[in-house]
Amino acid sequence: MKERSPESARKDDALGPERSFCEMCDQWHQTEDTAGGPHFLTKREVEVLDRMRQVKAEAHEIKRKLGEALQPGKQEREVLSQRLALLQERWKELDQERVASANERMRLLGHNPD
Repeated sequence: MKERSPESARKDDALGPERSFCEMCDQWHQTEDTAGGPHFLTKREVEVLDRMRQVKAEAHEIKRKLGEALQPGKQEREVLSQRLALLQERWKELDQERVASANERMRLLGHNPD
C-alpha cells in the first residue's frame, strides 16, 4: 500500500473505506485490514529487530572485507576482527532484549501470567 499523508487521507475519507495510520510502518491501512492487526510485534520488538538487522549488515560487510582477494594489512585485519567481536557481543545483548520484549508482548496479551 502506498504511503499517504494525513491530509490526503482526510481528503479521501468521504470517498473510500475508513483508514487508520500505523505507527509501526508509517503507512495508512484500511481499518478492516487492521482488524486483528497486520502487525503482531510491539514497537519495542520492531526497534530491537531493526537494530539487529543493522548489526547483521555491518558484520556481513566486515566479513566481506576480511575475505577479499586483496587481504587487508595485519593492523587493519586486527581492527576489523575487534569490531566483529564487538558486534557479536552487541548481537547477544540485542537477542536478550528481543526475547524480553517478546515476553512482554505475551504478558500484555494475557498469554504469560508472570
